[in-house]
Amino acid sequence: MDVTEVRSSAGRAANLPSTLVISPGRYRVHGRTYHLDHEGLYRFIIPGQDNQQRIVYQGDVFSLLSAICWICSHGARDNARTHAELCRMAMTEKIIVTCGNLSQFALDLLAGLGVPLRRVAGTTLQELNGYNNGHQLLEVWLDGRWTLVDLDTKRFFVRRGKRLNLMEFCHAVITGDYRFELISAAIPLAVGLFTVQGFDYGLWMEGAFTGDSALRAWYRRVMMVPIQIDQGSWFTSDSPATLSRIKKLYPNRGLQFLLPEEFRRRFYSLRKG
Repeated sequence: MDVTEVRSSAGRAANLPSTLVISPGRYRVHGRTYHLDHEGLYRFIIPGQDNQQRIVYQGDVFSLLSAICWICSHGARDNARTHAELCRMAMTEKIIVTCGNLSQFALDLLAGLGVPLRRVAGTTLQELNGYNNGHQLLEVWLDGRWTLVDLDTKRFFVRRGKRLNLMEFCHAVITGDYRFELISAAIPLAVGLFTVQGFDYGLWMEGAFTGDSALRAWYRRVMMVPIQIDQGSWFTSDSPATLSRIKKLYPNRGLQFLLPEEFRRRFYSLRKG
């Protein structure tokens, strides 16, 4: 997540490819040669003239996740764009999408690179308000287990030295027994570009995303119940008493309910997938 300067050098090099994700190598950008040997996001900027950014990837999934965090900010401006459009845009500027669109963008991008991952979500059991009822994230297979990744807020969630999965995190938000681990230092929110049904929620979201205590309170609301999205079906789990509350709040969502042990057995076996 560190930012360092890359200096040009002499010698022949290939032209910078017109794809968002590239392999390590020597590339020519703006008439100069650069050694892009380390994985992560590279930016080449001539103020007032041109921006270029590329992700160098050769198997370091953490660096890949960090790079995606750097190119995305939370907002609604680009929600209607296709995956191909977002990839083209990301080569020269930030893309601004909300959590569900960001999770789908990353899912498509990482799956195409052979990274095991899945889209997951959380939802609230409190009174619905129309704008702050749930959240979508990813689980990525890291270090031999499913690991919850929030590219929207640029964070992992850690307890006693272990990164948490979705089910573990939804339990941890109740007690607050976890800490944040930053994936990147990128700014998470594009204030003024988060409009839903004609109302700009950017001012509200800036408060929710600013500071650990505010972010913890936000997660405590939107991650009360875990949701696994499997082949178009949405599965959730909690106590039987929770089921009636879920059905009352979300009568038309089609959520399928599993007891915790069934949920754990289905989605948290030791194999990836």
